Amino acid sequence: MSLTETELRHVQPREEGSSRREEVPAFADLVRAKSKGDDKGFRDLLERFEADQGPIIDSYWCHSPPGGVALTEMRPSLLLRALGRGNETRLHRMTEQLVRDEPEFARLLLNSDRQSIRVANVLSGMSRRIALFTLFASTRQILTFLEGYLRKKEEAAEQTPAEREALKREALDTLHVNERIQKESYSYYHQAAAREAQIVYLVGMLKGFVALVVGAVALAWLFGSLDVPGVDPTTFLGCLIAGGVGAVVSVLTRMNSDKFNVNHEIGREYLSRLGAFRPTIGAVFALLMYFALQGSLFENIRVPAENPEQFAWFLAVGFLLGFSERLAKEMLGSAETSLGFGGDSNITPSATRAPQ
Repeated sequence: MSLTETELRHVQPREEGSSRREEVPAFADLVRAKSKGDDKGFRDLLERFEADQGPIIDSYWCHSPPGGVALTEMRPSLLLRALGRGNETRLHRMTEQLVRDEPEFARLLLNSDRQSIRVANVLSGMSRRIALFTLFASTRQILTFLEGYLRKKEEAAEQTPAEREALKREALDTLHVNERIQKESYSYYHQAAAREAQIVYLVGMLKGFVALVVGAVALAWLFGSLDVPGVDPTTFLGCLIAGGVGAVVSVLTRMNSDKFNVNHEIGREYLSRLGAFRPTIGAVFALLMYFALQGSLFENIRVPAENPEQFAWFLAVGFLLGFSERLAKEMLGSAETSLGFGGDSNITPSATRAPQ
């Protein structure tokens, strides 16, 4: 089943005193109108379909049995284009009657649909266009073959055994060729998705860093205005930003050495959110270090007593904690032990037993 057929029809809400707007036609409606030769009805449906999905940039239509495949491309608004959003290409098909008695071809087309969904949710720009055009070409080739194949099958009684055998071999060859095309397309998708996932994560991380800086400045101003004891607003702000910068540099370093991998199957929005939280994690570690040292949790660590050495020391350590999660975890483990909650805790079962 095609992508558009699995979606609910978009129906505009009825406003008071106005008539109900026409619903957006599905791609299957276009296929049926095209197969019936209803040019006027087809043009009307096409106009409303393209207004919702974007202009059809390539298509193939079957008349008997009815079927079709098309690519649409929706151009974003000026604002979205300014923010870097590219054209949105989509694949649509309707082939139920063509593959009704051909389960192998139905399976192949279903795999194509699944792959097009992955592409639409993960890739963008040129990579998305290439992947969807490849799937479109494969689907068009299958439909072209099935049109003649089904007609020849109906004439099987008039064919010789050799002709029927040749027809079966042709069907198998078409299946094998398109299975290979889909495998190559899937391999291209994974390579492109891995690259794009890193970009999406990086952009999300930079957005998160900007938000962190704005929030850090607001918090530093608040602490300064409230005169919180033991907190120097300048050092507080420096630790937050240094931890965030350390987290960003850590990710960039791993990307440069091909040691940074993210799961692109989770989708662009989730990846962007994960990236946005990464600077905040580094900043929290740096800030925790600042308060832990101010509270004398690490007796074996000596902090410079005077500025500017003290300020530079906190920034350097904050950057290191944002850069290295392992170092931050070791710091937390050390603080846990010094508080009596670690593995060497002096708290015994008898000390925590409820009174008799």
